[in-house]
Amino acid sequence: MNDEQQVISTIIPTRNRSGLLKKAIQSVLNQTYPHIKVYILDNASEDDTESVARKFQKRDPRVVYHRHAYNIGAINNFAFGLRQVETPFFSILCDDDYLLPDFYENAMKAIARYPDSGFVALGCFVVDSEDNKIIRKPAINKNLAGYYEPPQSFNVMLKDWMTLTWTSIVFRTEVVDRIGPLLDIPCLLNDIEYLMRIGAQYPIVISEKPGAVFTDNPSGYSSVAWLEWIWPCFLEVIERIESYPSLSETQKKETRQVLLGRLRKSLVYSSLSYISRRDNKMAEEARIPLKNFFHAHIESGLLKTIILMNMIAPWLVQPLVNLFIKKRHTLIYLFENIQHTYKRSFARPLKQR
Repeated sequence: MNDEQQVISTIIPTRNRSGLLKKAIQSVLNQTYPHIKVYILDNASEDDTESVARKFQKRDPRVVYHRHAYNIGAINNFAFGLRQVETPFFSILCDDDYLLPDFYENAMKAIARYPDSGFVALGCFVVDSEDNKIIRKPAINKNLAGYYEPPQSFNVMLKDWMTLTWTSIVFRTEVVDRIGPLLDIPCLLNDIEYLMRIGAQYPIVISEKPGAVFTDNPSGYSSVAWLEWIWPCFLEVIERIESYPSLSETQKKETRQVLLGRLRKSLVYSSLSYISRRDNKMAEEARIPLKNFFHAHIESGLLKTIILMNMIAPWLVQPLVNLFIKKRHTLIYLFENIQHTYKRSFARPLKQR
């Protein structure tokens, strides 16, 4: 490959986070791998985002800035960014995350070794946005490190997608062009579905080397857990995944089982999230599918009790629910570490090439 063929585009969607944006942009420009192009996609910010971006653009010709005339929504801005890619490789960087200096260099080495891979995923630190403490270390990728071909690549995405994040992934553009755009369904599963779609058709590479830092932000979509981003859109996305022609009937059955389990947990968390915001009406709306669709009478009953208590004695309920919300991801990542420690002890070695 010549230098032009090796260029990576970094897509940075942003809105009203100029302070954090500076660190994100600088982390790309500080890469030991020099062949990059940075797209800053400003979703009609009302702070000094434009001024910040213009300064970077003036200092470095690799920076491209685009400002939307009005707020087109986070998902549309994300999809707009994907359409701007004209280079052979790209990655997505949220404005509150940042890359480690040798991320692209290590990713491109893996791509050179496995040129048929759809994407390369490196490890990612997860930090708490409030105190900057590390919640999860990239070492969790150690047991998954390797080269996977379909159908194993899809199976890894299905079972271990929570250990991967777009922040530390480099995608091959020609692969993305072939599989099509993101689903036009506002849903928390959209980014995961995209990785599964790639894994169903192309080999993937997972590395244990650290590549980026992801910020666990309580105001993010996954933390706020709006019901419309979970129910009933999860069901539609699951049906889309089941329609992949390359999947076997066994994979389709397992896909439904795993993702319905994820939906069930997400509904519980969504209800608790609304309770923490004292929105008892929406908390009840999130509880109803647990009762009527899943027939999860235990979870449904407990949530109903908590909602009633939140109406009568919010001073008692709020501190406990808010503590759970705050520590939710810490508990999830702790469970992941325990799970992967078990796998390293008892599972078969992963395929390497």
